Amino acid sequence: METTKEIVNSLRANLADYMSTRPSLSIRSIAKASGCNRYFLSKLTSGPGALKTYDFHQILLLLKFLNEKDNLRATLDSANSSVRDALMAVFKADCNATSSEKTIYKIPSGLFYDFDNFIIISLASHSNMKNNRSDSRG
Repeated sequence: METTKEIVNSLRANLADYMSTRPSLSIRSIAKASGCNRYFLSKLTSGPGALKTYDFHQILLLLKFLNEKDNLRATLDSANSSVRDALMAVFKADCNATSSEKTIYKIPSGLFYDFDNFIIISLASHSNMKNNRSDSRG
């Protein structure tokens, strides 16, 4: 696995490139837009040695924002090798899973005879329960 110094330097360079193309953005606005911790970003932009440790979740949020990716696989593919190797060590199982794989759960039919269980199972099985009635209040 890559050293902390290499990963931090790579992240610092990516963030500096992003900030140079958008000089009007502050650390606070980048933190708000990316979902990253402002403390993490301020330590990252401080001089070398300011950020001693890092949180992989913060790194992932920052890379998703900087590279404008929407999923884990695309974010990892867009990262440079030192950061990608470190993130793959942590998120490999999540990255290899495909979202299209669905597990079918067999529910024992005896559960449907109890009204409370039936309602709970019925409501849980509807992933998109929207209120489709039109509101005619004026």
